[in-house]
Amino acid sequence: MGKPDVLQQLLRATVVDSQGKKVGKVREVYVDDDSKEPSFVEAFRGFLRMKSAFIPLLGYRLEGKTLTVNYPLDVIASAPVEAIGKSLSTEYQNTLYTHYKVIAAEEAAPTTPAADDEVQAVEKTGSHKVELDTVDNEVN
Repeated sequence: MGKPDVLQQLLRATVVDSQGKKVGKVREVYVDDDSKEPSFVEAFRGFLRMKSAFIPLLGYRLEGKTLTVNYPLDVIASAPVEAIGKSLSTEYQNTLYTHYKVIAAEEAAPTTPAADDEVQAVEKTGSHKVELDTVDNEVN
């Protein structure tokens, strides 16, 4: 699994978009079932934190309490939202990957480098929620 200190930092972070605009505070971190690395965050959005957005962590930067993601605010704001439990279904992850223009690694052309506005490739697997009080208990 991702290192406990990184997971704790993510859970306490504020998300900013690719242009430095504030998205909101991290609500949840979702860890890939296979790699055990952070794969998505759910971030509160809006003045009263009444909305949230699920954001892939592909290529994220974590500096102190600031989590910078690779997507602009308008893309994050228009991401599909679905009621979920302790895990993100593979179907919902695929919906999010499509929205954020991320495709499965097996579908990516191996000889074509991706430009900034092009589709990024990831492995398709499930992800489950990690809570702050369980971070230390989930480490192998």
